[in-house]
Amino acid sequence: MAAYPAYTIGRVLEYGDDEDVAWLRTNFPAVEITEVVRNERRLSRRSANFWALLYGIPADAIALALSRGALDRASADGSSLVGPSF
Repeated sequence: MAAYPAYTIGRVLEYGDDEDVAWLRTNFPAVEITEVVRNERRLSRRSANFWALLYGIPADAIALALSRGALDRASADGSSLVGPSF
């Protein structure tokens, strides 16, 4: 088993091919995979949405949607979530 399961699952979801995903599903339970889809902020928007659809996870329940919402709110009110630019 992988030393860092969440990281391993996230990388396979983001960059894996069919064979990699088959390995993932053989070695990790669906519950663990869905937790990564819900919580992994390093997944691209495209990957997060794809896997959320596949596993029946509502779009507003994935971490990416939550972080994007925070970014949208910050830009709407003129505030910034990052430090000053120099």
